[in-house]
Amino acid sequence: MRSLPSLLVAVVLLVTAPAAAATLFVTNTKSDSISVIDTTTFEVVATIPLGRGKPNRVAFHPGGHWAWVVYDKSHDLGVIDADAHKLVRRVKVGGNPYNVNFTPDGRHLLVLDWASDTGTDEVIFYDLEAEKIDGRVEVSTWPAHSIFSRDGKRLYVSGETAGDLTVIDVATRTIVARHVHGGGDAMGLALSLDGKVLYAAAGENKSIVKIDTATNTPLGTIALPGIVTGIALRSAIGSMDIPFSFWTIVIGHATFCVVVVYNNVLARFRRMQGSQIEASMDLGANGFQTFRYVILPNLGTALLAGGMLAFALSFDEVIVTTFTAGQQSTLPIWIFSQLTRPRDRPVTNVVATFVILITFLPIFFAQRISAQGADTEGGNK
Repeated sequence: MRSLPSLLVAVVLLVTAPAAAATLFVTNTKSDSISVIDTTTFEVVATIPLGRGKPNRVAFHPGGHWAWVVYDKSHDLGVIDADAHKLVRRVKVGGNPYNVNFTPDGRHLLVLDWASDTGTDEVIFYDLEAEKIDGRVEVSTWPAHSIFSRDGKRLYVSGETAGDLTVIDVATRTIVARHVHGGGDAMGLALSLDGKVLYAAAGENKSIVKIDTATNTPLGTIALPGIVTGIALRSAIGSMDIPFSFWTIVIGHATFCVVVVYNNVLARFRRMQGSQIEASMDLGANGFQTFRYVILPNLGTALLAGGMLAFALSFDEVIVTTFTAGQQSTLPIWIFSQLTRPRDRPVTNVVATFVILITFLPIFFAQRISAQGADTEGGNK
């Protein structure tokens, strides 16, 4: 998808505060810049060079005059003068900042730090006036996004791979609650208008968890059923006049399984130190050798764990398979069809037990492999 002329990828869209409400900032990871877009004409009115380091996520200070951008590769932050459209300075906060936020009063920058300089994943409170760190709160693995309560007294942080939500008291810098929903790829957070309900995405569970902000307890979940994926795939395949067969089942399963592998590998890749790749290049390795001997060994366990999880999801999938299969029948579809035949129930029960066991084992080993990979990674921090 092309976003703007000469720009390859636009990864973050943010509108500035009221002081420049008609301006949109778009970070471009390929060209290491920010495009400033007039939201009335949708034209690029300025380009801000940011320097090397793969700038990605950007957030505006509540005052609207300053923006801070996260560099994924160089693991530092950039400070941008939003009025003058220029990068003012770059700041090193933490070990591997992933995302940033600001306290409502604008006094502190919050850095969600992966592979922190202290050896733990945490939320760092950075005093903007004193230009120093004056607080840290250790959270679960890979904090991804954060949002404040309406009164600004609570901070909610999602743990991407831990599948949890951490509630932090901003005044005391302590954790007051933690809810584990178990859905990996937990990132997005949103508050209702009255601030009484928090919605937390649990990507791998294909659901959204509703949290009561008064008691910090779950109210329930909003399921995002696989039937939506199944209907969409059947419509798309049918519109292209592709006959339904074994290969359409493969295509259907790949659409949701690839996400599991991708998230595992991407999370591991983000934790890799860029210095390893640079050292390989300095020692004379070409691109293929660097991938073969440096990158692939680091990503190996993530690939294996992701593949095992994908197998577990695919093995017992019924809904998507039903919509994408022709005359073919998979084992889960056979079990489903046998539910109306009481005479065959003993056989069905045996097969179902076998399916549960086959599904459980990959998940168990994937969790162990991921944990071992995280321990190894943590030892290299």
